[in-house]
Amino acid sequence: MKILPALLALSLAAPAISAVEQNFDLGDGVSSYRRFIIYPHLQKGFASLQRGDDRRAITEFEAARRLAPGNATIALYLANAYERAGQPDRAEVVLEEARRQTPNDARVTQALASLQGLKAGNPFDDEPELASAPPPAAESAAQPAPAAPESAAAVDCTQQQTPTCRAIAGNAALRAGQLAKAQAELDDAEFAATPEGVALRRALVQRAIYLKDWSRAESQLAVLKSAGQLRANERSQWINLLLAQGRLGAAQALLDEGGVRAQDQLAYAQALARQGDSAALGRYLAGTRPAFSAAADETQWMGLLRQTKRDELYAGYAPRFAANRRDQAEVLVPKLLAKGDDASAQKLLDQLPADALLAERFALSLKRGELPQAGRQARALLRERGNDPALVDSLSYQLIQTGGAEQAMHLLLDGYPFTDMPPLRRAALQQRLALLINEHPALLSETDKATLSRPLDTVGQRSRQAAMFGGMKDCKQVRTLLGDLSPAYDQDAWMRLGDCYREPAPGLAQYSYAEAELRGAGSDATRALAYQAFAAKDYSSALQAWQSLPQDELKPAELLSAATTAVSAGDKVAAHRWLDAYAAGEGKQDDQYWSLRAQSETDPVRQREALERAIDLHPEVGYYLSLASLQSDAGDFKGALDSLKCAQALQPDDPETQIALGYAYWRAGDAAKAREMLEQARRHYPDDPAVIQQLVYANQRLSDNRNARQYARQVIDQLNAYPQDEKTDEMLDQWFGFRRLHEDLGRRWTFSAGAFSGTNTGGVANAAEPGTAYRSYAQVEAAYRLGDPPIRNGRTLEAYARIFAGSGDSNNGYDALPIYSPMLGAGLRWKPFGERTFYLAAEAQTPLDRGGNGEFDYMLRASASLLNDGRFSDDWHESGRGWLAQNLYLDAAYYIKAQRTAATADYRLSYHKKVFSKAQTVEPYAHVQYNLTHDDTGDSTDFRAGVGVRWNFWYGESEYDAYRHKNSVGIEFQHAFDTYLDENNTVFLTFGGIW
Repeated sequence: MKILPALLALSLAAPAISAVEQNFDLGDGVSSYRRFIIYPHLQKGFASLQRGDDRRAITEFEAARRLAPGNATIALYLANAYERAGQPDRAEVVLEEARRQTPNDARVTQALASLQGLKAGNPFDDEPELASAPPPAAESAAQPAPAAPESAAAVDCTQQQTPTCRAIAGNAALRAGQLAKAQAELDDAEFAATPEGVALRRALVQRAIYLKDWSRAESQLAVLKSAGQLRANERSQWINLLLAQGRLGAAQALLDEGGVRAQDQLAYAQALARQGDSAALGRYLAGTRPAFSAAADETQWMGLLRQTKRDELYAGYAPRFAANRRDQAEVLVPKLLAKGDDASAQKLLDQLPADALLAERFALSLKRGELPQAGRQARALLRERGNDPALVDSLSYQLIQTGGAEQAMHLLLDGYPFTDMPPLRRAALQQRLALLINEHPALLSETDKATLSRPLDTVGQRSRQAAMFGGMKDCKQVRTLLGDLSPAYDQDAWMRLGDCYREPAPGLAQYSYAEAELRGAGSDATRALAYQAFAAKDYSSALQAWQSLPQDELKPAELLSAATTAVSAGDKVAAHRWLDAYAAGEGKQDDQYWSLRAQSETDPVRQREALERAIDLHPEVGYYLSLASLQSDAGDFKGALDSLKCAQALQPDDPETQIALGYAYWRAGDAAKAREMLEQARRHYPDDPAVIQQLVYANQRLSDNRNARQYARQVIDQLNAYPQDEKTDEMLDQWFGFRRLHEDLGRRWTFSAGAFSGTNTGGVANAAEPGTAYRSYAQVEAAYRLGDPPIRNGRTLEAYARIFAGSGDSNNGYDALPIYSPMLGAGLRWKPFGERTFYLAAEAQTPLDRGGNGEFDYMLRASASLLNDGRFSDDWHESGRGWLAQNLYLDAAYYIKAQRTAATADYRLSYHKKVFSKAQTVEPYAHVQYNLTHDDTGDSTDFRAGVGVRWNFWYGESEYDAYRHKNSVGIEFQHAFDTYLDENNTVFLTFGGIW
């Protein structure tokens, strides 16, 4: 059987050392993850070798090699296991394959040469003791013993005892576990000094360690040391051997000799830690500065430093590796920051890359007030940790707490709308962003606003969006986000919507506050509803809102607002109650209080007293206006006028005062001053219908018909602007009334005609001669209004001329025609009262038929038409389907030459039913009439009644003038109850017209 001294050295050394440290150096070609899954197989393999279970060891090493097929160290472990199990051929196959995969690995080449009995080149030179090397176990496995000399194949060991033959014999003894026999070969000093002897001694050391023959291993290591042949890895093994036996003093002595590796110092420190001697450990760590070549070893050393609980030791250590410097900073920086040693913390951070320990850098920046830098670090930290929701929450909160609202806002905007976060966290962050925007709206860019304005999916998210734009006073966007009026919105959302609807849509604002109030009665929503309903003049809703609040919870200002609402709603009892509570709460009894007191009183005297107290405390225009109203109601027009003058003195240009003064002067009969005030008010309210209408009447009263007609046209234009279906009856009647006034103020000529013809003699109202009975009668008249203007506040003076004729005296059928005794009447007619239909006339009557019965005479006449104005007039009514009319006509005349007096009194009641097309009525009527004549023969009386029906039609209207013309045709039956005539009953056909 062939022998491989180097492989035996490997096989003897590796298990022993692994039992001590369990450390395998697989080289840089194996990743950390791969090591993680390989190490358990190696540990189980070496454990199986220790138990003598070679088959299980081979299985584990094969599994390890499958995970890292190109690793030379694992190949050496597997070859060793095959050789131990008596399968050198399989060991040779493994080594051949390993040599192909790693041709430059001297360990594999040397082991294969030894297995084949060949020398694979010059033996390795011994390395300096102070040289840095891998960890002990791995190095002992990696360093092969020298191979046999080249002449070994030609030597016959049965005949000669060459160094090679003695090495073969010694290795055979080691393989058989006969350590004493192998050591006996080394008793020959000459052989022991040869390379083969040195190699055998090293193999003996490894086998002794494996078999736990500690004393033999130590003695051989001592020989190597005394010969100056002790390698660094062997010194490490010796130290570990002593540490494993608990002989820390001996290990310390070896360490003190120098030339030790950092791993040895680490092993000694670990031994001290295992003994629990913290003081000794601290002293050793404080006085030792190992130069580690592996970051993992340095990590363990730093762990021991922390174990001492002496922060100065850990802080005083200067790590060589970046990862360990980072670990040290992670431990020390928070402590330094807590102590206030910012400079030391910054010094540690300066040794690391800028993106290392971002959390600590962030904390330090916050502490220093470097908010822009803290904001950048926070955003970098979030990128590093994948926008962790909890971290977003924590970082933004810390920024806010240290005054970094801008940085917190941008940090939250980066993650908005937090879609991937849990709902509760998302809601909290959106709420936090909304609060920041409310406090700092100017920090948002237009791009930010565009991002925030995109409506989100749920009502809760849109509510929080609206909160953001509410803070920016962007009501348009709030209305866009909440404009669906979803019932799922909470109270805050409805409140916000109400705030944003107050100006453009007061009704929707009130609705929004009402919805908010439903979600929290008795809160600010109830108060907002009360104020908004009052602003929208919905006083009942406002009053209801105030009444739903406990009175003792109302502040003084709110009590006054509630009282104001109650006054506006007409609930003086509630107003009185709230004002009493205000006074009982020692509220300031200022002018506002007394003004409300006046409005809440039912006694006019107390009202005036309260208003006068308000004026004494603080004269205001409104108070004077209210006082003037009370004075006017009491008939004290002079006092009202004086109050209004005081109001005007306070605010000469106040249009409300000017309007009130205008009406006051009107009531006082001073139309000129009324017009002056109303004209001034019109400059402020050029389109106020009431002012313009009053100016029509003022100019009419002042006989300024041109301006009266001009203002009438403005009123008509305003009324024409309304759609027809929106005009009320009142508006329709106003429209017709102002058109009639416009027409009447412009009229000079009036032409009229009237006629009737009956079966017998009868009487009609407004006849040519009062008190005179006719069977038939006809008249035409032309009248001309004199003066400029032609009508002066309803007063007129007319020059007129008329021709009239009646029926004949015989029973001839032609006598029924109104063609007999024609007369020409010419005179003056005066209407002295503007608002009364009363006329005085003087007329000269001349017969046109010289052969008739007529005689020249002078007639003085007085006539009046009563109860026939307004809605009872016979003029056209624009509203309704018809109207009731009445007229009490009184007429008296005195004929100077004939010395005859005639009088008529006629009362008529009728109903105008609108028919056919526009401006036509059918008018059924009834009337009673009393006639009286007095002459030198005595008195003649006639009392009769009549019923009839007329068809009336009006025409000749224009844009601003009402119908100028009216025609009537009718039939009437009369019955005389008491008459001086021969017939009691008659039927008339009537006709009338005016143009």
